[in-house]
Amino acid sequence: MKHASSNIFDNPYSLVQSIQGHLMRCMFLGFFVFLMIWFFQPFEASATSKVFAMSIGAGGFTVILLAAFNKVLFNRYKAYFNTDYWTVGREIKWGILNMLLVLITLIVFVFLFGQIQLAAQQFFTFLLFATLFGILPIFLTTLYKQSSLKRMYHKSAELLNAKLNSRALLHINSKIDSLFKLQLSPTNVFQIPMNSLLYIKVIENEILLFHMEGENILSTALVISRESLAAQTQAITDILDCHQNYLVNLTKLIHITGNARGYYLHLSGVMELIPVSHFFDAELKRRLSSY
Repeated sequence: MKHASSNIFDNPYSLVQSIQGHLMRCMFLGFFVFLMIWFFQPFEASATSKVFAMSIGAGGFTVILLAAFNKVLFNRYKAYFNTDYWTVGREIKWGILNMLLVLITLIVFVFLFGQIQLAAQQFFTFLLFATLFGILPIFLTTLYKQSSLKRMYHKSAELLNAKLNSRALLHINSKIDSLFKLQLSPTNVFQIPMNSLLYIKVIENEILLFHMEGENILSTALVISRESLAAQTQAITDILDCHQNYLVNLTKLIHITGNARGYYLHLSGVMELIPVSHFFDAELKRRLSSY
């Protein structure tokens, strides 16, 4: 888990990954382009009789272009667009890149659709000034959101810790002799004592199960798909699927912290902090409330 850095651009930030979140951003920017052309009519767009149609077309084209642009880059550069390593600096760069694409789309669409003569100097002057004026709002809104998310998750983590402390979760539901079982194949069943299981981690195409043996933490590679792993552990109360790369044994949970990226789970005897995806925030709270 990365804590606050002296360099504000290195501070943790929440990356929007949901389809709904991406579409909302693309639609917002498309609406911005629509309003920009319709109301402000840059580059003498009022000279054409098709201002409204041009505004609608530019806005719709912007939404489609941004959606495709986001999808291609997210799929092509998955290591870069990683929720566990997303920072304020990356969010600002991503915002500026999207803004530049919007501005270029706006200029080109007005030029082509409106049949307006646009000198190269006008093009680059508008792009330069619009970019300079656009950077400040992106910078300020990103910092504000980072601060708000940090406070929210920190406060929420404290409330969840109060539940942990008051209900003494450690080993409350797991019997000493209960077993954790996984059907790896029709003839192969993997099993270990539930109270020795710590967490399961997905590393690219490898799935590792971390467990205690005496005073040592060992890892065992499992030959099983991520989908099958989720399906087989879904009904186990003490196992929480909290991230695309992690499942944890809740009886080993001793503390929760939070920053702008979300919650982090601290497990007994484990140095690694386990991230919780935003998608599983509600499930984490529900599980802790049900103990």
